[in-house]
Amino acid sequence: MTDYLVMPVALPAPYLGALSVTTDAAGGFTSRAHDDLIAAEPAVALGFAHHVVQQANIAVLAAYIGVDPAHRVLDGAVKIGDSQSIDAVIGFTDLRGFTRFSGSASSEAVLQRLTRFFGSVHRAVSVRGGEILKFMGDGAMFVFPVGEQSLQGACAAALDAMTELRRELAPVSDGNDGAPGEDLRFATALHHGSVLYGNIGAVDRLDFTVLGSAVNQTARLETVAKRLDAPVVVSAAFAAATDRDCASRGHHRLPGIADPVEVFVPVGLGAGVTGS
Repeated sequence: MTDYLVMPVALPAPYLGALSVTTDAAGGFTSRAHDDLIAAEPAVALGFAHHVVQQANIAVLAAYIGVDPAHRVLDGAVKIGDSQSIDAVIGFTDLRGFTRFSGSASSEAVLQRLTRFFGSVHRAVSVRGGEILKFMGDGAMFVFPVGEQSLQGACAAALDAMTELRRELAPVSDGNDGAPGEDLRFATALHHGSVLYGNIGAVDRLDFTVLGSAVNQTARLETVAKRLDAPVVVSAAFAAATDRDCASRGHHRLPGIADPVEVFVPVGLGAGVTGS
């Protein structure tokens, strides 16, 4: 390059913008080219502003409803019933011992514990292509859609996420005397099936979520993890789809489901949940 020009671009507060332009022309920018670039700033700013505001809207929506739902909503999926059937791995995870803890701890301590747990869940799930759809009390619901990746790949991603979650929530030094810190325990249920992915609710208050019998079964399966003292349990459908070794822990009755269902525990994720 023989010359460059950097100039501020006016954007709506609180955003800041700048434009950098280079040339390889002999002698660099002519005076006329320089003046034309400066004169073009309002038009450039208009284009930048549209893009910046759009990205900001996506970021804000994604913080509340998830990345994929945010894009769908901004693309026009804003009516009750706007939905589609997708194949997905569904997960419910729950922080153990929270009811007892919140009954005696300060509000600040409760918030700190939830923040640590939810932050860890989000990092473990999102980095592997999953989507957290809802935080509910001390629990979360997430999905790993079977789209570009295979079902086996979605199952592997979900198990890797829970392995990482267990590692991240393990006891750590409190930074003072090197003693082990707090060990946050959780229970997760994983299932695979077809779900309805889209909007439900009222005209003036929509919720972007997943619905279907597979979702209901996953939610009920999560309660079995506590009974089995296991951080992760999976359904027979999940166990059949994954290439990871899973050990059967017998048949269990789930509320609202007529026949007992067989429950499996992934090898290596088989113990460690206590409390309620």
